[in-house]
Amino acid sequence: MSTLNQVDYLFSNRRPFCKKVVRLFCEQGGENPQIVLEDIAAILKGTDSENEEAIALIEEKLREAQITPAVYESLRLVDPNEFEEFYLQSDEVADPAIYGTLGKWWNKLRYAIEKNVAHLGESVIELSTWEELQPKARSVFGSEYNKEITIREWAAKLFKLDVPWILTVITTDSGNAASYTTTINMDREPEKKGTKEYNNQINIHTPQNLIPVTTRVKGLLERPKAFVEKARDNKKIQSAIQNDEELVRHQKSLGRSTEQIIQDVWGMTPQSHLVDWDEEVTNYQYEILSTFVNSVRLKNGDVRTSN
Repeated sequence: MSTLNQVDYLFSNRRPFCKKVVRLFCEQGGENPQIVLEDIAAILKGTDSENEEAIALIEEKLREAQITPAVYESLRLVDPNEFEEFYLQSDEVADPAIYGTLGKWWNKLRYAIEKNVAHLGESVIELSTWEELQPKARSVFGSEYNKEITIREWAAKLFKLDVPWILTVITTDSGNAASYTTTINMDREPEKKGTKEYNNQINIHTPQNLIPVTTRVKGLLERPKAFVEKARDNKKIQSAIQNDEELVRHQKSLGRSTEQIIQDVWGMTPQSHLVDWDEEVTNYQYEILSTFVNSVRLKNGDVRTSN
């Protein structure tokens, strides 16, 4: 077998928790993609790739599926069709949630393989999702679909966000991913807005190039508790968070409800800032603010009164 390039893909599952790297070997242009079975078996068994249980599983399922893998650098490799045979033979050995997530993860990787871009790495794992998200991005940005904007401006418009510290969490979490996808798509570093003289340069992108980042940001917004924790850990917005906590604490001392506090402090209601997503209407910002308000506790000496 000729020399192959190694490309790493991350598999993750929330419950039960599982996070592992799956290695794919292919030729320089993406031809002849081969998946490392040791990594897949480790996911299914919840072990390391070199674990005896994982090795035993590979040998058993290869016999059942009548597959003869290629061997490269002492690793057993299979092509996409052989991988699917191996996967189907392994339904009883893994946790059902992990098995199901692995199947969905594979569908995305298989799609990238069929598009001959699997050699580009992790950024293409959501390729099938990109094509689904394009109509959404076009409908939101219209004629500005290919106009360069900051990731902050993009997130504000796409997800209807206007609380500054919420937007800062997104730019901090996804800024590097945005720059990476722009570099991959444009074959150059992102352009910058601002000047070196005033140290306020910000990368700019087009909504089209930010499509790969959409799923990442959406996933972050869909976990309001984790989002609020990220906000509190973000040194850039400590002052803003503390200021809003004091405002919330004061409102709570007056006996205000969560809904009243959100409206008084941020001017929001459950029906404002709605996002129509996948035939489901969601208010990401309101859910985050509700979680934030509920996490703020009165200090000793604060007086709670009723309206």
